[in-house]
Amino acid sequence: MTLNNGDFVEASEFFAISPEGIQQQRYRYQWMDATKTQLRKRWDNAPHFPEISTFPHHVHVEQEENVLSSAMLGILDLIAILESPT
Repeated sequence: MTLNNGDFVEASEFFAISPEGIQQQRYRYQWMDATKTQLRKRWDNAPHFPEISTFPHHVHVEQEENVLSSAMLGILDLIAILESPT
C-alpha cells in the first residue's frame, strides 16, 4: 500500500486454522520510504534473533542490522502504528 506521504508498506500474514480457531503463524510488515530504497521499519517473527527478549518478535529500524525487541503485531496493530503521529 502507498501512504499519503508516498511511503510504501508491504504486509504479509500466514495463519493456521484449527478446532481452537485461527492463529497467526508468521507475519512480516515492511515500511519503506517513497523511493522504496530506505527502510523505515520492518516487523517480523522470523526466528533468527534468539537473543532478543521478545524472540521471535522483533523490529528492524532504519537498517537491517538495527534490530530491537517488539511485541507480536497483527494488521490492525500495524494500521494503528501508521496512523499515529510520529
